[in-house]
Amino acid sequence: ASSDCEEMLISFAIASGNFTYCTIRNARPITLCKKCVKTYLTVRQIYKDISGLKDRGGESCKDELFNLDRLQAVDAGFKYVRDLWARASCDSCFVLDSSGCPTTVLTAAVQEILNISVILSSCVDTYHNGSAVPDVVTCKACGDDYSKLNNLYNSIKANNGEINYCMDIIDLINSTRSEWSGTLGCCNDRRKPELIFLLSSAAVSILSALFYLMAYAFTAKKEQKLLHQNRWSEGTSVQR
Repeated sequence: ASSDCEEMLISFAIASGNFTYCTIRNARPITLCKKCVKTYLTVRQIYKDISGLKDRGGESCKDELFNLDRLQAVDAGFKYVRDLWARASCDSCFVLDSSGCPTTVLTAAVQEILNISVILSSCVDTYHNGSAVPDVVTCKACGDDYSKLNNLYNSIKANNGEINYCMDIIDLINSTRSEWSGTLGCCNDRRKPELIFLLSSAAVSILSALFYLMAYAFTAKKEQKLLHQNRWSEGTSVQR
C-alpha cells in the first residue's frame, strides 16, 4: 500500500481502537452513546475517506486496503463499530443530519430526561437518609421530580418502543427506578397494586371462611333437626 493509504489505515486503526476503549469505559452505567459519539463519527469519517481516497499513483485505497485483504480487517473493524453502535440504538439519542448520520447534538427529549435526572439526583442527595427504608422524607420531597421523569420516559417509550430507543436513557431510567423502589423504598406505583392484591386476597379468604362456617352451621343444624324428627317418629311408633 502507498504511504497515503497506510497513513489512512493507521488513522482508522487508532480511531476504531479509541472507540472500543470508550465503549468499554462507559459500559456500566451505560453512557457510551453520549460519551463515544465523537469517536464513532471519527471512525465513520475515516472509513468514508478510505473508500474514496486514491494514492499518488491514482490507485484506489479501497482496492489496496479492502479488496486485496483476505481477512478484510478494515471492513470487519468498521462492521464491529457500526453494529455495536446500532445495538445500543445510539442514533436515537441524537439529532440526525440530512443524510441520516447522527450529529453530536442530543435530541430535545433526551436532553430533557437528562436535565430532570440531574434535578432528581440532586434532590435525593439532599434529603436521603441512608438508614430509613422507606425514606419518607426523600419520597415526599423528590416525588414530583421522579414522577415527571417517569411519565416523560413512558410517553417517549409509547412513541418509539423501548427496544429501539437510546440505550443510555433506558439504562438511566432502569437504574433510577431500581434506586427509587429498592434503596429508597418510594415506589408507590408498585405498592398500590401489591396492596390491592393483598387486600383482595384477604377478602376472598375471609369470605371463603365465612361461607364454609355458614355451610357447616347450616348442615349441623339440619342434621340436628333430622335427628330430632327421627327420634319423634320412633317415639310415636312405640306408643302405637
